[in-house]
Amino acid sequence: MPDTTQTIGTGGTVQIPQIPDGQTVYDWIMSRVEPELTTANKEKLPELYNNETPEQAQVRAQRYAKAFEEYDKQYAQYRTSQERTVHKFQRSVMAGVEARARGREEGDMANVEDQIKNA
Repeated sequence: MPDTTQTIGTGGTVQIPQIPDGQTVYDWIMSRVEPELTTANKEKLPELYNNETPEQAQVRAQRYAKAFEEYDKQYAQYRTSQERTVHKFQRSVMAGVEARARGREEGDMANVEDQIKNA
């Protein structure tokens, strides 16, 4: 895993947001909604339900439809949370860049003042 910190400003560090891949996000959410629908379990479903009746299959299909509706809601919440995290990181980085620029400008001004005094 890559380093998740970045130096900003005058020695400060911020945590770089970790953005998992799509399968990880899907499985994380779906494991709490309907574990049968995780990617790890999709290959097991035909064997698990090979003897189910058409009525049972219909009930299961309805359960899965509800699970995907709930997944969509939770995924939307996840995305909102991720966007907030990334924007917070962006603001932190920008604040660090601005602080570093201010530090350089103050140093440059001090040099100019010294040169004027010594002229």
